[in-house]
Amino acid sequence: MAEVFPSAASPAQADGLGIPIVQLHTSWETTTLRLMAVRLADGLGDDDWPARQAAHLAQIRRDLDATVAQLAETAGPQIVTAIRTAYERGAGQTPTVRQVQRSSGRLVDALQTLWRGLPGAVVRAWRRIVARGRAARPDVRPVVVQRELNRVADHGVTGHRDGHGRAHAVGPYVRTLVDTAAGNAVIDGFTNRIADVGDGLVVVTYSPIPCPLCRPWEGRVLSVRESPSAAAYASLAEARDGGLFHPNCHHTIREFVPGEVELPPNSIRNRPGADYDASQRQRALERHVRRWARREAAALDDVARALARRKVRYWQSELRQHVAAQGLQRSRQRERADFRRTPSVRHALGG
Repeated sequence: MAEVFPSAASPAQADGLGIPIVQLHTSWETTTLRLMAVRLADGLGDDDWPARQAAHLAQIRRDLDATVAQLAETAGPQIVTAIRTAYERGAGQTPTVRQVQRSSGRLVDALQTLWRGLPGAVVRAWRRIVARGRAARPDVRPVVVQRELNRVADHGVTGHRDGHGRAHAVGPYVRTLVDTAAGNAVIDGFTNRIADVGDGLVVVTYSPIPCPLCRPWEGRVLSVRESPSAAAYASLAEARDGGLFHPNCHHTIREFVPGEVELPPNSIRNRPGADYDASQRQRALERHVRRWARREAAALDDVARALARRKVRYWQSELRQHVAAQGLQRSRQRERADFRRTPSVRHALGG
């Protein structure tokens, strides 16, 4: 059977490929919060609670190191599979080992930095919670410890800080890394094939929900390699450096043949679908759902757990109404803070 070369490519073609990797990490985070709550709740009102928690710390650190090592070992093959499949969807053919390694290398490096930071992040949070609990009277200690656990749950386990010093929770950070890497692999596969045929030109199509970063590139013809016919056009590399195909970008590029009628920038107006602000509101509502789901995992007792569960349902209701009103597509995957349907990594803390 002859190969069918795709006529267009978009990071959207990689949607869903990173779900197992993201679920693996969000499961680790949720399980860690749940087991922190179980350990910290044990004898919380007793006078010797601080001493017992301090004695646990060395074992906790060893357990976390072992669990994160298992996390990395399990994620490795999943990363290779996701990147290989994404590249194949863009190129229309199976990539070489070298192409997969090149496309997955930056993703693996970024995740390794994250994995190295996770045990220390949990230990620092644990020490802070125990210190606040030690300073409180035994009768109010449960309130103090729950408040500190809620802070961890609200922000998520933050094993990485970017160049601006901002901490990123495990789930959203891994989702951004994996989705971006897989989307880039689709584009790389497509453009590597385009570079071998024709004039090496592509045109950027319009998106129903463009963001300010990628809007300037809509309708533009770009070159993917140097050629006489490409001299008049900006390069795809320039467009990417300028914001095209940023995380969560779903623009499409297709092969452009000189002589076609070019679409002038901003020639399409009043496009159907929700606007950019509405999509950002959806992301914010999804964050609220995940936040309260993590609080449910970090609850010390049934009262706190029931309150968090009610909040999850409230924000899910708000999200349903927003999605329906704005004509958006709901993604339950982005709302989830745990594994549920996927076998969990056995947590070294005992889960």
